[in-house]
Amino acid sequence: MSPRVAQYSAQLEMPNSSSDGYFRPAHRSATLNLSGFSLVELLVVSAIGGILIAAAASISVTHIRSSANQLSIQQRRSDWGKLTYLLQTETGEGISVATGVSTSGCAATVNSLFTITVPIFDSSSPSTAVPTRLIHYYTTGAGTAAQLWRCGPAILDGSAANTRAGQLSPTGSIVTSLLMEGVPITATLVDSRSLTIQPDTVIAGSVEPFTVRTKVRLIQ
Repeated sequence: MSPRVAQYSAQLEMPNSSSDGYFRPAHRSATLNLSGFSLVELLVVSAIGGILIAAAASISVTHIRSSANQLSIQQRRSDWGKLTYLLQTETGEGISVATGVSTSGCAATVNSLFTITVPIFDSSSPSTAVPTRLIHYYTTGAGTAAQLWRCGPAILDGSAANTRAGQLSPTGSIVTSLLMEGVPITATLVDSRSLTIQPDTVIAGSVEPFTVRTKVRLIQ
């Protein structure tokens, strides 16, 4: 045995502080804790996760509903603004207004919400006697299913000779058109030349009432 090998063997047999009196390496392998989660811990985590998902879903649904309501209100206000302009324009060209007039000849025969009597000026056939025609506005349905209809002479587009855009057709059959849906309204007669249009209380606050007035007077 070589001196180096003998020295190493002697070192291995040197006693140390261990109980058996022999040398033990100081390095020990670390043991790994391979134990998993308990069933209770998994149930707690699942419950917390479910609560967080439910809260997030609730917030998302609330946001979607709020956005949809805002869009609905904006659309309703836009439609109401267009209706305001149309009614103020057509009533301004009339000579009188009335309520509860029969809509005979229209798509539905009911008592009108209001009716405008409008003179028809036909520049192609001048006459001392100015004929008049009726424009009925009436509703069908109720609440959010309410529909507003216009029944009367067609509005010309100005393409024909001797006509201007927006002029009423002096001849021909009456036309029934759906103007607006989902906005129930009422009309209150102020006098024979004006009335107030207002929304039902279901949508009060999103649109405002307005008054229309006739501006034409026939001089006989």
